[in-house]
Amino acid sequence: MSAAGAHVQGDLFDPAAAVRDERESVLTPAEKFEQFHADNPAVYATLCRLAREWVDRTGRRKIGIGALTERCRWEIALATNDPEFKINNNHRAFYARLIMRDEPDLADLFELRKSMADEWDQPTSKAA
Repeated sequence: MSAAGAHVQGDLFDPAAAVRDERESVLTPAEKFEQFHADNPAVYATLCRLAREWVDRTGRRKIGIGALTERCRWEIALATNDPEFKINNNHRAFYARLIMRDEPDLADLFELRKSMADEWDQPTSKAA
């Protein structure tokens, strides 16, 4: 195949992308979540709105974070029409714990499995 017909990946020769990829590869899952969360506040707001809508409409007090995440992806994709927007599945455990910790009315909404997010979400102990 000639060079003109070759498919070249867009980021392959982008030095900024290489630096970005290198920096992201050294971040812990918690740090990646924190960065995503800070950069995308609409995700948290949408997840909380959807969770409350679920409880209000169904009367049920349990739902999976996966179901909310998929619906959140759908709504944000339709609202922004941004083909690059993605929510990493690794963030779901962090969002579930964050929502349950910070939203008292949603405190028992999710059944939690053991996760690397458990250590991230540990409250700091206060000295007596």
